[in-house]
Amino acid sequence: MNENNDVAKWLKKIEETFTGPSGVIGERGLLLQQKEKYNYEYLITQFKGYVRLMDAFFDFIIDTLNNISINKETKDKEMLAFSTSLQIITFWRFRASYNIFWQGYFIDALSLLRSVLETTFQIAALEVNVIKLDDIFGNLRKNMFEEMSEEAIKRILNTNLSKTDKKVNDYLYGPASGLSPDAQDDIKSLIFILHNAVHKSRLNVALYYGPWARGEKHMPIFPEYDEDAATCYMNDSQFIGWMIVKSLFLLRDDSFPGDWMKKFTILDESFKFAIAGFKKRTGRSIEELILKKFTFTK
Repeated sequence: MNENNDVAKWLKKIEETFTGPSGVIGERGLLLQQKEKYNYEYLITQFKGYVRLMDAFFDFIIDTLNNISINKETKDKEMLAFSTSLQIITFWRFRASYNIFWQGYFIDALSLLRSVLETTFQIAALEVNVIKLDDIFGNLRKNMFEEMSEEAIKRILNTNLSKTDKKVNDYLYGPASGLSPDAQDDIKSLIFILHNAVHKSRLNVALYYGPWARGEKHMPIFPEYDEDAATCYMNDSQFIGWMIVKSLFLLRDDSFPGDWMKKFTILDESFKFAIAGFKKRTGRSIEELILKKFTFTK
């Protein structure tokens, strides 16, 4: 009873302190929600082609994942289960990123794409045996279904992290990757941008603080449309989206519906068409990366 009374007092104190003139607790939060809704409605009208492509993309991911059976007997059953889990986790992260984008948090949405790209790179490297499950999990693989402490799991994963990352990155865009020097540089630049979107919000600081400190631009409290930041997100999300579509091909088998391959082909060609329209060299570099590293056969 005392505990309930304490909670009631605590909630009443919040209510008395933060109720606004209209009788709503956290009234300014409602204003923020209105701004986020406005950003969404504005962006939808500006980027209809992008919306259509990405709606089809997410529909295809869900369709593909719904058709997978990891219980069937196959010589690569463990790899299928792991690849499927990676694709599901990647889908969550990508979708969260996409939702944040529409509310106007462009660089914050971009920061979530970093892990999406890294996981997609990992899937490609696993397919061609550049890395193996043992490289990722080490001893953890043998005890995957046994109870382990969180510290023990962290220790095992961290031990293998830098080694596997180096193998993956060397294969995909390193000096021995087979990519042109321009493509290697552009992929590194893409990763550098995503890195700075994550760590200490450096990309946001560069985008907003400098102009604000010089008196050239105000520092908005609520998210506002920024063409450069929005374009950066849309470009990178299409780059990574195309890689994911290519990698989903690895999950297909004879049990998939007859129209799956038609959907895959149309979406593959649609991303290719969209990126072919990029005027900057980065578009050509992404094409090169995908044609050389993400074109799979079964």
